[in-house]
Amino acid sequence: MSSAETTATRPEGWFADQVRSELCKLDCVFTLKMCPRTSKQELKDLKCLLENEVKYLEKLENDGELAQALDLLTWVEFRIGCPETALVLNDKVLELNNGNCRQFSYGNRAYLMWFAKNLPEARLCLNKVVQIQQGEETGRDGARGDQLAAVRAHQAYCLFRLSGVQNLFEAIALYEEALESQPDAHLWRLQAAMAYGRLLAPHNLVYIVDVDWRRQTWDKAQEYFTVVSETARNTRLKALAYSFMAVELPDFCDKALLLCSSDPQVLYNCGKSLIKTSPPRALALMMESCAIRPTGQVYMNIAACAKKMNNLQENEKALREVVRRCPEEIAGLNHLVCLLLDRENFDEARLYLATGPARVIAAGNFYNNIAHLYHTTAVYLKKFSKTLSDPLISNKMKQGATNMFIKAMEFISKHSRKEVQKYLTEAGRTVATVLRLATGCVPPEMPEALKILSRTACNNLRSNNWETFKTMLLEGESDSSSLTSNLNRLVEEKRYEVALAILSMTFANPEPPAVAESLVRKVSLMTAWSRLHQRTWDLAPIFRAEFDRHRQGQCRTRTTTLGGRSELSGQSSGQPSGVSSRFLDVLLVYDKLDLDPEEITWSKFQQAMLKVFGLTVSRNTEVRHSP
Repeated sequence: MSSAETTATRPEGWFADQVRSELCKLDCVFTLKMCPRTSKQELKDLKCLLENEVKYLEKLENDGELAQALDLLTWVEFRIGCPETALVLNDKVLELNNGNCRQFSYGNRAYLMWFAKNLPEARLCLNKVVQIQQGEETGRDGARGDQLAAVRAHQAYCLFRLSGVQNLFEAIALYEEALESQPDAHLWRLQAAMAYGRLLAPHNLVYIVDVDWRRQTWDKAQEYFTVVSETARNTRLKALAYSFMAVELPDFCDKALLLCSSDPQVLYNCGKSLIKTSPPRALALMMESCAIRPTGQVYMNIAACAKKMNNLQENEKALREVVRRCPEEIAGLNHLVCLLLDRENFDEARLYLATGPARVIAAGNFYNNIAHLYHTTAVYLKKFSKTLSDPLISNKMKQGATNMFIKAMEFISKHSRKEVQKYLTEAGRTVATVLRLATGCVPPEMPEALKILSRTACNNLRSNNWETFKTMLLEGESDSSSLTSNLNRLVEEKRYEVALAILSMTFANPEPPAVAESLVRKVSLMTAWSRLHQRTWDLAPIFRAEFDRHRQGQCRTRTTTLGGRSELSGQSSGQPSGVSSRFLDVLLVYDKLDLDPEEITWSKFQQAMLKVFGLTVSRNTEVRHSP
């Protein structure tokens, strides 16, 4: 029986499993281990960028770069739900005269056929891949090595264009492998240099703290750019290499533009390098780049040039275009809101603020960007409130600023511990502004904001960040005597929530300054007293935190249940302090109040407050010191 007859007699499920097994071993864009962070909106933006690049590369008749862009665009179209378009793009790739990369493109087609449930066509594509690998199609020695290098370069290009630290590291490794086989492939070397350079972008350096590694990466990028600029025969590649070096050394701009003044990337790089030294020339170059390939990045730099030249009309026009083209670009939205606030166009600014968070969340950039947006708005509202003569409008503006600060901290509080650490400096600025804003008559929202602060960012502080926070909050006064005087002053001014927030940060430090126990109790109790005027059950977190702190710092304790009532019993290390036990007594009462204030008998509550703190509490939550 022939192999064809054997295959025909086997069940279809077996054939599908066999095809799927072989697909998993293919080298194509669908089998790459990509960082999963790319959102659908980011893919749509990448699609627009790639489509513009494809149009430009088609005019150049550059099959190598065009095949790379089309292969990645095929995957992007498939990911956003357009498999028919992906198949058309794959047809275009296979029509190109790009022999060494056909293996990669046929692998992509095999996957597309598999997802379309066209198993016979998928099998034909797999057979074609095998033929190419074995050199049957090329019929020359050394083809295998060239094909493998081309496949690695294609894989690296896809990872490089998707960005992300993890993807960039993998892309660089693949480029280096390809260059070992073909060291004269200047396109791959240029792209590898770009990948090295992108690793040094500020948003990526957050994850990389090794200074030596940064220097070596920078040197590697410059080395590759230099090699391409000196040895490449393609004048466009030479110009691109010079333009990337010009970002740091503007002297290379003239060389790049002399070689190629029509490439949008060359124009963009040269324009970016001249923003500080020659804004008019930079703006002209950016405009030329935008006419060929309009992108959000180009419009952002056009806005920067226009701002340098005090051309507010062009600045606003460019920022609006950024917001329209790139909904997830928080920097553009942020700058536009600031511009509108500067012009006192509050209604439109408020409209952008209302839609901004939803746009950012839809794009996959979550809480930090929204917090930053709210924080900036709050700063501007507070700034304008000082310039207004009408006290009613000024107070309303201050209230709006307070609400914005609270929203910023609410979003900061939703970070995980790792994210809080990452964005702690920005959170610190927000928190410091809130604390300084809370003077005089504290608005009702402010205690809630400070409780959010105490519950989240402060609890995640570590020694490396404590000094930054302390400087912001206490204006450089770091010793215990200065801290004590600040706390006493805040208590005298009845700014209890501010004092409690500073205490929370103080105790978050691994080596906190010494603060008198009586002052700690005073701040805690007076804050609890002030909260009684709003909601009685808000006291529970204070007492719980105080009890936990005493328990950890002074003695080991355990809780036992006797006759339905929890009591604190000491270990062999000694009896717990009186402060700890008193806090626990009140905590037991307030644990019930957390559920329903009406379920606790007020006589027990009054007895606990009077016995422990000397406070008399009435039904209407009025509190006064007992004589």
